[in-house]
Amino acid sequence: MIDIIIQCNKRYINEREYIYNYFFQERLGLKYNISYNENICDKVVIELPNKEHIYIADILFNTPINLWLKKDSLPKNPLHIIKDSVWTNVIMNNNIVELYGEQKEVFFTDDKNITIDIFGSAFFLLTGYEELVLDDRNQFGNFPHDATVIGKEKLIQRPIVDEYVELLWNCFVMSCPTLIKKQQKFRFIPTHDIDCAFLFNENSLFGHLKNSFGDILKRKNLVTLWQRNASYFFNGKCDPYNVYDWLMDLSDSLGVKSIFYFKNSMAKSTRDYPYRINTKAVKHTLINIDKRNHIIGFHPSFETLENEELFAREIKGLRDYCTHIGINQKIDNIRSHYLRYSNPQTSRWHEKYEFIADSTLGHRDRIGFRRGTCHEYFIYDIEERKQLNVKEFPLIVMEQTMKSEFDCFQTRFIAMKRTIDICNFYKGNFVLLWHNATLVEKEDKLLYKEILKYIREIM
Repeated sequence: MIDIIIQCNKRYINEREYIYNYFFQERLGLKYNISYNENICDKVVIELPNKEHIYIADILFNTPINLWLKKDSLPKNPLHIIKDSVWTNVIMNNNIVELYGEQKEVFFTDDKNITIDIFGSAFFLLTGYEELVLDDRNQFGNFPHDATVIGKEKLIQRPIVDEYVELLWNCFVMSCPTLIKKQQKFRFIPTHDIDCAFLFNENSLFGHLKNSFGDILKRKNLVTLWQRNASYFFNGKCDPYNVYDWLMDLSDSLGVKSIFYFKNSMAKSTRDYPYRINTKAVKHTLINIDKRNHIIGFHPSFETLENEELFAREIKGLRDYCTHIGINQKIDNIRSHYLRYSNPQTSRWHEKYEFIADSTLGHRDRIGFRRGTCHEYFIYDIEERKQLNVKEFPLIVMEQTMKSEFDCFQTRFIAMKRTIDICNFYKGNFVLLWHNATLVEKEDKLLYKEILKYIREIM
């Protein structure tokens, strides 16, 4: 039985079908049909099961073809903000952000008009539309937070797409209370980029002996001497970066799986630390992760952003080696080093090399919701105008970003709680990146444990 009939014009059919499926099928779990009608100009008409109609502003998908992916098609800063406290309990805020819309003072009128183009606005955010329009890039080749429409308004900590989903649903049930929504649960997804597998295990014998004598004669640090030699001679044992079992134990206690993104590169630069995956220490670690039913992912090196041959070589090497040592899980999760991402080329490579899940899309300098959501979604290739078979699990918090934004344990923990609460409110995913190499200090380990303790209370 069809729950919803969507009536709209035929402009940008591929884009419409993508975003309607996202809202109605993936998020709300409603069955729907699309009825194309060229007599409909500036509205999307939603017919509910009880024959009630809701009219939604339709701005972006009426953009003239010659302006598509041009600056004139971008939302205009400052964004229009609707101050309407009626919806506070629906979206955790007393105002509603309008990217595209009719610039009205109310969101939902008495004659059942939604004045924001929620479909076009969500499409803009989920696809990173502006990244294909503007040339701004930071030193890592990424589109910078401060250049985004959301960044200019300091709205990165609001999952605007999730807000639109909840607003739309509430408009539906106000008009048709018998509708039933798809049930979703909050999920915690702990992830770990292994930029450096071990601190001491990779040294040459000469380098190891030199540093050991330095521990004795110069630094006079017998603890480091012990760690260094245990790591070097006993396959990473006691190495400060060897926190794999510790992390998996904590994840197991919550009933979740950690994802460990391993590199496969001997590139040595200020952006890459080289390590070999075929050492006894890394081999043991990979086998142990697999044996404990956690997830091995791929972390392509810095230069792979613009080098497909290098990208292909690194992932083939990692997959082949894992197969060689008896690991049967498929390596199909990925996150780019330095969160490097070129839209849409990076996602095309992900699909080509059979990845099904990416978690790159967060900002290095801001925690929050780069794509406006804490839910996973299929990537859309704007240039080729098609949905890819790769799901994005947006990165919400990276520990290094958190540390740069907040200066002490207490403020960091408060920020984490606030962000977790938002993800929980919208029944989305709290994707946390915490590098193994930044769990050396006791305070870092304590903060990580306190975050997981708080998550346990709400799961």
